[in-house]
Amino acid sequence: MHRNRLPSKAALALGAALLSFALLEQAFRIHVFGPGAFSFRVVNSFVPVGEAGIVQASDHAEIIYELKPSLDTYFKSTAFRTNSMGLRDGEYEITKPHGAFRVVVLGDSFTMPAGVDIAASFHSILEARFNAGSHARDVEFINFAVGGYSLRQYAAVLRHKALAYGPDLILVGWCPGNDHEVPPGQPFERPYVAKPKVNAFFRSFLLNGKYRQRALFGVIPDGLGTAETYSEAETDYVVRYFGEIRADARDIPVVVAYLAHLYNPSHIEQARMLEGLATEAGFHFANLGDPDTFGTDDLASYRLNPIDAHPNAHAHEVFADRLQVFLEKFMTEEASPGTSLNQARARAGP
Repeated sequence: MHRNRLPSKAALALGAALLSFALLEQAFRIHVFGPGAFSFRVVNSFVPVGEAGIVQASDHAEIIYELKPSLDTYFKSTAFRTNSMGLRDGEYEITKPHGAFRVVVLGDSFTMPAGVDIAASFHSILEARFNAGSHARDVEFINFAVGGYSLRQYAAVLRHKALAYGPDLILVGWCPGNDHEVPPGQPFERPYVAKPKVNAFFRSFLLNGKYRQRALFGVIPDGLGTAETYSEAETDYVVRYFGEIRADARDIPVVVAYLAHLYNPSHIEQARMLEGLATEAGFHFANLGDPDTFGTDDLASYRLNPIDAHPNAHAHEVFADRLQVFLEKFMTEEASPGTSLNQARARAGP
């Protein structure tokens, strides 16, 4: 009898440990996702773009990969749809309608945007506002952004895709965390093979050290913790691909929108440096990181959730508010190359 009790006690202890872990795991998920923690669809969608089953190889080596066309799925806990051309946007004819003003939008997950309904993205908000206003022309913002893209890919998307739409303006959504970083060359040199879709629901969020740290101490995007400026290699990289965008755009104006939603010393230094590089390229520059809005204590109000620092719908609305100030002036008057948001605000007056 004594021997038979040992296995049963061990089994009970193991069962209690597993139950405790399961309860802690679910509590952690509730902290991250709220009521969505009980949804397979929501939790399962919280994976990197390359593991979500939403991308495919591009025909162009410099683009590497692109969104699949005609998707109707979930990604980062929100509805995610693409049009027949593989853009996370509505349907647009390639031939521009007569009299329309077209803006093509380039960027990565900040601009796609990850975890935010497309109607709540800064560029969709701007399209709706301009078309509801008194502008004589229809205004279209066409979104070519894809999560994980680099500046090098922005230039390739412009050349191989976006220019065919006959844009009147090119808007680059700049992610301050990594758009200045030089990407590795290997992905551009070999065929892209999409990874199989991952089922995040069956992964432990609690055992992920990065997730635990973010949940406990807050999300500080990589590269934004100190007042760093771009290295010489990073500066050369930005200059090179700004040059390519400028050459392909020709006389089409280009606006670089700095999408900072955590204001700290690195934003001050990097934004100042980026503005100089954009001005040298003949671009317009809009620093959307407002120190009066995006303070470090307010990050929780502008991120997707406790473990993901992508800007949420609230942050996108602020981006739209600030960018509208610039574009209103830009669309009604000629803006000389190198115009910045601060200059536009000064001309517009209080």
